[in-house]
Amino acid sequence: MRSLLQDQNLASFIAQNFNVLTPGIELKWERIHPAPQTYFFADGDWMVNFAAGNGMQVHGHNLCWNDYNPAWMTKTINKNNAEQILTDHITKVVGHYRGRIASWDVVNEPVRSQQGRPDGLSTGLWMDTLGPRYIDISFAAAHAADPNAKLIMNLDSLEQDTGVQPQNRKHALTLIQQMLQRNVPIHGIGSESHLDGNSNAKSADAAQFYQAVHALGLSVALSELDINDSWENGDAPTRKAKNGRVYADFITWIASAVPLSRISFWTVSDTRNWLDGAAQRSASFRRKDGEAHAPGLLSAADAPNPAWSSVRAAIAALPQRS
Repeated sequence: MRSLLQDQNLASFIAQNFNVLTPGIELKWERIHPAPQTYFFADGDWMVNFAAGNGMQVHGHNLCWNDYNPAWMTKTINKNNAEQILTDHITKVVGHYRGRIASWDVVNEPVRSQQGRPDGLSTGLWMDTLGPRYIDISFAAAHAADPNAKLIMNLDSLEQDTGVQPQNRKHALTLIQQMLQRNVPIHGIGSESHLDGNSNAKSADAAQFYQAVHALGLSVALSELDINDSWENGDAPTRKAKNGRVYADFITWIASAVPLSRISFWTVSDTRNWLDGAAQRSASFRRKDGEAHAPGLLSAADAPNPAWSSVRAAIAALPQRS
């Protein structure tokens, strides 16, 4: 987020150690399209300029999501105008950043097997008004607005064998295959990989899923990699050491299964991490000991956590891509 980059130590760390920047909220509907006829580009422009000034590319997040939309949308959008509003938004936003944002999460989290649809797709605003075709509409509009941008479908809850994740993989692969059959301009997927620090994320079935996606000619990225330590035992130093091992093991494992086009870390610093915010809204994210979460590569004091050295070592050991 732009506000975090006001911390000069954190901004310098990011500029010196990363080559791709993903804005967290600056390009989402609620921030960039706050009213039906109003677009607010200032924060997004700031992020894009920060990246350009530090030799970084930008990955745009995101153009269409069934969740977390501004209040005006639920009052305004209906089955008669939804396609026009969606197309206009994507055309406006992608067109504004044409040539400056290299890739986009076009559709975010479209698979929600737990919601019970036979196709596993998520319900919500766009599904309710347009049905599954909202996905094709979004990719077509993004491609028309910037034919050179790489267009990504961002998927969550894929990498482990807990809960609905095996079903999510099945539904996601079917969706991707059908999109390609319809010649939808999709270039890759992002696997969010918000890891449960207590679970084994090295799933053979997940490896086969990523390999199947890659075999279809699509890239595979880790798009929001971090570790949820809500249920981990131990004090902060113990959890931080464990997180470092989990990060390294997961990166090594997935990179042995499939070439990775990008690894994006969602929680660079313990400062204002999203898990502490989630804990204020939901008891499921609150640690039993009442302690703050510690998922970052850096501590709240901007000092490297064990995860940082573990991540660097794991990435350095990966085979070089041709």
